[in-house]
Amino acid sequence: DLLAAGEEPLRLSLDLRVQHALHDQLQNSMAHFSAVAASGVVLDVRNGEVLGLVSLPDFDPNHVQDPDQKRYFNQVTSGLYELGSTFKILTTGMTLDAGLAALDDIYDATDPIRVSRFWIRDYHPERRPLSVTEIFLHSSNIGSAKMAMQVGARGQREFLSRLGMFERLPIELPGAMVPPVPQPWGDAKTMTVAYGHGIAVSPLHLATGVASLVNGGRRVYPTILQRLADDDGLGERVISEATSLNLRRLLRLAVTSKDGTGSRADVPGYSVGGKTGTANKAADGRYAKNAKLSSFVGIFPAEAPRYLVFVVLDEPQGRPETYNYATGGWTAAPAVGAVISRIAPILGVRPRFDDDPLQLAAMRGVD
Repeated sequence: DLLAAGEEPLRLSLDLRVQHALHDQLQNSMAHFSAVAASGVVLDVRNGEVLGLVSLPDFDPNHVQDPDQKRYFNQVTSGLYELGSTFKILTTGMTLDAGLAALDDIYDATDPIRVSRFWIRDYHPERRPLSVTEIFLHSSNIGSAKMAMQVGARGQREFLSRLGMFERLPIELPGAMVPPVPQPWGDAKTMTVAYGHGIAVSPLHLATGVASLVNGGRRVYPTILQRLADDDGLGERVISEATSLNLRRLLRLAVTSKDGTGSRADVPGYSVGGKTGTANKAADGRYAKNAKLSSFVGIFPAEAPRYLVFVVLDEPQGRPETYNYATGGWTAAPAVGAVISRIAPILGVRPRFDDDPLQLAAMRGVD
């Protein structure tokens, strides 16, 4: 239909230099951590253009009779996964924008939360009251669950709907999936969705959702076609500019703070912000203890984001240099940092080595 719509040739947004850098790094990370699969996307948060999109293992188009059907599956658009703590970006933005919390508000994360027959616990528990900023930096499931409960099931579902989490994204590729709406959606679901469990979306859904929150707060619609000069492709406002700024501050702190989980994504001069995610894979109605999806979503430059890089590693294995950890901070975060260090100069993002503007804003305080 697009080809028949006019006489002008279609111009793809995909940048072969970015595509190569992303593919090369994902191959390296997949091999290094003995992962069974890897996927990633590079997105322009200002207009939704996809500059790179990779799903591994892939196939040789010269030999399309490969019997391994997994090679033909596009994880970025067709895979539906519980993506873990990267969802806390959405939960934090939702709660801040609803006016129900400020960055210095305190939630008690001393004890786990019992929900029916299971417990909500923190991976590295602080066992004390935490501010919203600390909840984000320490990636507290307990604090995130309590924040979501303030918004409630209905408000949470409506917020995620505004970000397009339950619709087919308008990407010009076959096989894009529609994530299911979790049912039933009561208090237990509200709390687990807050930290990215009990809800399955594609990596592209998560990437565009985060892009919508960090670009000033307007909905992003992804495309593999170049936007026209007079069309930025952005939709309705989903959060305020003030909330978007506070989220960017948190994302930057998650990379620069000694308490953050994303330090291995930092790239000197490029003001990377981001969030880690680690989720046990669901299979046969239960979670596998030793099968994880590890991810990291990064933005740069964090003070005025232009690009987002999201990487997911499927079942990475720990190594001696990671102290046998295979979480997002140890596996996916350095991959995102490596991609950014390669593509930032290509994309014309100039490095800065002066005072970090977001750190200065944090010291002054932002309303």
